[in-house]
Amino acid sequence: MENELLKAIFDSALDGIFIIDLEGRYIDVNSAGCAMFGYSKEELIAGDIRLLLFPEDVERAFERGKKSWREGAFVPESRMRRKDGSEVWVELTVKPLKTKRGDLVLGIKRDITGRKRAALDEKRKSTDLLRAIVDNTMAVIFLKDGDGRHIHVNRSFEEVFRLPGGTALNRTNHEIFPKEIADAIQESDRKVRESSSPLVFEEDILHADGTPHTYLTVKFTIPSIPGSVCGIATDITERKMIDRELLKAKKLESIGVLAGGIAHDFNNLLSGIIGNVSVAKALTGADGKVHSLLGEIEKAALRSKDLTKQLLTFSRGGEPIRERVDIAQLVEDSARLVLRETGVQCSFSFQQGLKEAEADPGQLSQVMNNIVLNAAQAMGNSGRMEVKAGNVAVGANGPLPLKEGDYVLVSIIDHGPGIPKKVLGRVFDPFFTTKERASGLGLAISYSIVKKHGGAIIAESSKDGATFSVYLPAAAKKAEARPVSDTIVRGSGRILVMDDEELVRDTTASMLELLGYDAAFAEDGARAVELYKEAIRDSAPFEAVILDLTVPNGMGGLDTLHELLKIDPRVKAIVSSGYSKAPVMSDYRKHGFSGVITKPYRVGEFGRALKAVLAE
Repeated sequence: MENELLKAIFDSALDGIFIIDLEGRYIDVNSAGCAMFGYSKEELIAGDIRLLLFPEDVERAFERGKKSWREGAFVPESRMRRKDGSEVWVELTVKPLKTKRGDLVLGIKRDITGRKRAALDEKRKSTDLLRAIVDNTMAVIFLKDGDGRHIHVNRSFEEVFRLPGGTALNRTNHEIFPKEIADAIQESDRKVRESSSPLVFEEDILHADGTPHTYLTVKFTIPSIPGSVCGIATDITERKMIDRELLKAKKLESIGVLAGGIAHDFNNLLSGIIGNVSVAKALTGADGKVHSLLGEIEKAALRSKDLTKQLLTFSRGGEPIRERVDIAQLVEDSARLVLRETGVQCSFSFQQGLKEAEADPGQLSQVMNNIVLNAAQAMGNSGRMEVKAGNVAVGANGPLPLKEGDYVLVSIIDHGPGIPKKVLGRVFDPFFTTKERASGLGLAISYSIVKKHGGAIIAESSKDGATFSVYLPAAAKKAEARPVSDTIVRGSGRILVMDDEELVRDTTASMLELLGYDAAFAEDGARAVELYKEAIRDSAPFEAVILDLTVPNGMGGLDTLHELLKIDPRVKAIVSSGYSKAPVMSDYRKHGFSGVITKPYRVGEFGRALKAVLAE
């Protein structure tokens, strides 16, 4: 009964059961075992375990078998062969048996081929995924063996160093890079091999096109490959350049703040000089020696005023403070200044009746300087250049990024080598340059300035050279001839002046007295508001107020105006400043002011500005 039960279990088991002797010959096998390998029971009993092994596995199987046959074993994975030569993976349990026939071995084999193939498929998918990630990342990835030879590189490596199709494999650093660079890479590789942790290096590398690049490289070893170094390198050239330019910009910003502060104080001093000189000239005879000397002082002071304008343009860098600009004069002056020390011959051609533009002359001069300088450098500071300007009308929905309207078009044409097509689309990009020791900011700043003016700047190129076209919104109409600066326009009424500088208040007092006005003065906004209230209460209101925009440690012009509007919505206020980043000066009406005057000013222009506001 027991034997029959054991035989039933033996024959009906789903796993293959094999009984062999210590020589590896089959003594018995169940039906599942025969089906698993495709042999009949008779074929198996007539042979030995070599029937189920691949030739290359026989020796290892017998060596392993001798021990397991004596002691028993469990083998989680074992590769075996079917009768048709196909591969089958089994989970093998081995148990020694003591029988009347002698020592035998019981082997139970469970077919795990499906599970093994699924695991291999998953492994293959993971490998494919990793390969896809490695080959499609922008980082440069490489693996070197203990001899420093590349045994794997990704697609980025091949593209950057132009070593396609595996041509980088088996090559050392010295076979790919110049000696100095290869030595530095080799030294960092040595440090990685000596370290037990990943290390990060900043490495300078030459691309195949000869351009220097900086890479941030993480290097580490692969334990299963003795002496190996694997690296993942990210190109940080642009980031380094941006960091340098940001540092430079911060330095420039600091210098700009200093320049702005100097210009502010200097303008207040000039206000005293220019204002008092203009008053003194008005009080002396036009033909006298004193009047002539005062004129010379005024000329020198006005030249100083131009210097402070340059300082303010440098420090401001923001919204343009617009005024009517003679484009022909500005463009010609800028070009001649830049080309003075070069061998470039420049011709000028301006349309008759050329319109003025509403622009910030300081910023616009910077644009013209940058473009002319760029053109001169492109021609090697020699050759021929043309500068033209004319009136153009831009229609709606045109190809240019401009609103419909009238524009002044300035064209700067050089006869150099032109701009390569691959470069042309990037000439206005910040930090982009093809020149050594250049910041790549000149044309980018020019683009920004023109755009803030509501214009456009276009670069074109041909075999005959490059053309930069600057479109600027034209002023509504030609400005009428302005009265000469010394013309005095008198008036009457009470004027309130708020300025924190005593010198400016004293000078303004002299001007207003000469012009026929009664004046009251306040050193800050809070005092100005008090005086304005008192004047209304005493039925002696002010006809206009002149407010200094910037008052350190006090209420400035804009906040003062807000308070005055609460008291008197019809207040007529003139904003005055020699230095401000605020857009109030360029768009004063939007902020509630009726007029604007820029320090330092002469009595003539001061009188006209005041009269214009009072006449509204």
